[in-house]
Amino acid sequence: MRRPWIPNEDSKLSTFGMTFATLVSTDPARYGLTPADAAEVLDAAEAFDAAFRVWSAPATAVTPNLCIKDQARETLVAVLRRLGGLARVSASVTDADKIALGVKPTPRSYRRNPAPQDRPTLALAFNNHTGHTLRFHNGNSTSKARPRGTVGLLLFRTIAHIAARDPGEAQFVGFVTRDRVVLDRTPGQGGMVATYFARWAGTKGDLGPWSTPISASIAA
Repeated sequence: MRRPWIPNEDSKLSTFGMTFATLVSTDPARYGLTPADAAEVLDAAEAFDAAFRVWSAPATAVTPNLCIKDQARETLVAVLRRLGGLARVSASVTDADKIALGVKPTPRSYRRNPAPQDRPTLALAFNNHTGHTLRFHNGNSTSKARPRGTVGLLLFRTIAHIAARDPGEAQFVGFVTRDRVVLDRTPGQGGMVATYFARWAGTKGDLGPWSTPISASIAA
């Protein structure tokens, strides 16, 4: 069983998050990221570190502080997964820098093929009060396997009152390696429309063409 690259233990996650944020903040472009990414992960890491310290102190180890710590943890893990995924598939980021971030580089034995020219196909599997569940496959194939020469799928989304058509308007939401992904709804999104776009990421950091977008309403 492959070990997760983001630590599960709170104390280790606190150290890991601050190290990741400090490195990215020093030089975002070096890790294929932006100053906005650096600010986001630093805010998330500092918030979790502070919440964890409060919860760890015997005098303040009360249920409200546990809830605050858990929420900050969830936010930090989500940011680390997103930014770590971007750094991992970036051809401009060296293996040494990926390792410094704690991100495992793609094995060199898998770096032979560029991303395919096929478009991924997205499908809505479930739509309920908790969010959307998406499935994806390659082009017209029904196989659950990723196309040869790819490391996963980059998934993007817009949330608006109407469906979107331009992937340039979408925000990156995750690096997906399985044929199914669950996206939870957040408060205030009920009644709006989510539009999803995706593209394959190759082992050398090259990207395939955009999928045809799919849209779905968000349950109130």
